[in-house]
Amino acid sequence: MEINELMGPAAFVIMILKLVFDFLKSRHSGLKVASQVDLPRLYAMVRDLHEWHDVRDVDGTPIWYVKRSLEVSIEKLATNIDIQTRMFERLLARMG
Repeated sequence: MEINELMGPAAFVIMILKLVFDFLKSRHSGLKVASQVDLPRLYAMVRDLHEWHDVRDVDGTPIWYVKRSLEVSIEKLATNIDIQTRMFERLLARMG
């Protein structure tokens, strides 16, 4: 599992931990938690975060992540373009 795949769940866990600690702190001080926490808003934020991270391309890969095979293919393409450019420059130098 890559670090990018953990960002959504990690953010959710952090928000839940914040709620728990706020609850415990308010319980200790005698404050009411229900008035401090907007659960529908929190739910909407988590749902929005999930929707952003759940968008996928035609292959089913989340668009937030780059497939290693695509990265390798692009690197090979760039290398081949560099080789062809150098060969073309040498060919032009011999002709001229």
